[in-house]
Amino acid sequence: MAQFSSSVFQLGFLVLLWALVLSAIAVLRADMYGVHTLFRLRDRTGPAQQSAHQAPARTELLSRPAWELRITEGPLRGTTVPLASAPVTIGRAPTSTVVIDDDYCSARHARIFLAGGSWHLEDLGSTNGTVLNGSALREPALLEVGSTMAIGETRIEVDEQ
Repeated sequence: MAQFSSSVFQLGFLVLLWALVLSAIAVLRADMYGVHTLFRLRDRTGPAQQSAHQAPARTELLSRPAWELRITEGPLRGTTVPLASAPVTIGRAPTSTVVIDDDYCSARHARIFLAGGSWHLEDLGSTNGTVLNGSALREPALLEVGSTMAIGETRIEVDEQ
């Protein structure tokens, strides 16, 4: 009987050990390749409102003032990125629009997108999170001129061109 309980204990310990290893792999994978975000701004809007992935009307693009992202701190200090109609992705991945070489930045860290004629910031499940105007970002948030975001050591400000 003692041998049976010892075998059960060993098996339980082995299962817990594998659970720890697999969860560590999942965290590393999410940090390297990003996480699929299932909850987006478009999921909370009614059918009459514009989806986050629909292109805005041409007149809407022409009537909106031109905005840009101005990087004020970090390795890309002094860089500006114009906001057009296409989303801007921020992260360590080479496919990102703004590539930040920072240990505290995930591969796919954040996304700035146009929805309903307004720019929004969304954290893409990053490991260390995104800060908007001093508060941790929990869901997509509206951007305004003067908004500041922090991603690792990098500070980015929304400005008019």
